[in-house]
Amino acid sequence: MAFPVFLDTCAIYGATMADTLLRIAEQGAFSPHWSADVLEELGRNLVEHAGLDQKAAT
Repeated sequence: MAFPVFLDTCAIYGATMADTLLRIAEQGAFSPHWSADVLEELGRNLVEHAGLDQKAAT
């Protein structure tokens, strides 16, 4: 059984880092977790810094 790992916004904001971490988790190395607050912050960052509109960020 994989151990739980809390991923903060800084770990899942960049596509390369998020892809790498989620692929490792997919192989069973750990179980990724995040909160609603993390997803809200991620959405704000995608709108403010990555240029996505709110619908795309959601």
